[in-house]
Amino acid sequence: MILRAARLFDRVVVAVLENDSKAPAFTAAEREELLRACAADPRIEVVRGGGLTAELARRVGASAIVRGARDTQDFAAEARMAELNRRLCGIDTILLPARPEFVCVSSTAIREIASRGGDITGMVPEIIRTAIERRFAPK
Repeated sequence: MILRAARLFDRVVVAVLENDSKAPAFTAAEREELLRACAADPRIEVVRGGGLTAELARRVGASAIVRGARDTQDFAAEARMAELNRRLCGIDTILLPARPEFVCVSSTAIREIASRGGDITGMVPEIIRTAIERRFAPK
């Protein structure tokens, strides 16, 4: 999704947000490091923050927020979020549909597969696959 956005914009800022209501597999610092390694392109900047996406988008001078959606449920939820973000910061959201091979991929599915020793090759970038397999190797 990040690389697709980079083909649409001269500059892409990837936000690694901290959300107390979620329990991610990697810390914000680890996710930031992994994303920097995956998105080694001078047009792509990775930033970490908390709070609202809309506030961060305004702070970095974004002209749009880019989000991905896998299916109609994602699109409906993202459309609602896009309207809230537009009201909060005046910035429109561009929704990119997931490529067909990624429609079934979610962080929950990846964690489940990896923790049971399954092969996640091709579902995530190679750098992230290695980190996930190390983190979730069956005990």
